[in-house]
Amino acid sequence: MDSIVETGRRLIEAKQRVGHGNWLPTVEMLPFSEATARKLMAISTHPDLANRSHGNDLPASWSTLYVLAQLPPGEIPKRIEAGEITPELDRSTAQTWVSTYAASRQEALNAWSGAVDGLTRALSYAKTYKPPIGIPENYVSVADFAERAESLLEIAQGWDA
Repeated sequence: MDSIVETGRRLIEAKQRVGHGNWLPTVEMLPFSEATARKLMAISTHPDLANRSHGNDLPASWSTLYVLAQLPPGEIPKRIEAGEITPELDRSTAQTWVSTYAASRQEALNAWSGAVDGLTRALSYAKTYKPPIGIPENYVSVADFAERAESLLEIAQGWDA
């Protein structure tokens, strides 16, 4: 495991040293492809995979490690602790996890986009119109609307930028 991370680090250093336009000719001298080099570099830059304390718990296959490198930082230690990531972990299992995370991320992005669109419509309405006169009891009052807007502001201010 350590040698895989070290190879990725050395490839990153080499790419920086050879300069723009000289990387592909350099990779042609290696015993593996440019795609493999990119994967090794990705493994070495993932904070969980680069952490030497996890080395004994990770699979020795660089192709499986590359799949694991697509998980968000912090996920690998959790799965090691849960006994899900072991040296025997196969690539297809890791790929299933990555696919699940990708789908969850896309779902979260879609929900975020919907929330932003809804808020934009509400702001557009509030800028253009005043609340109707004589709002019936079963509708949200102006005071409730303002309270909800304040709650939204408090939530948003608590987010990390």
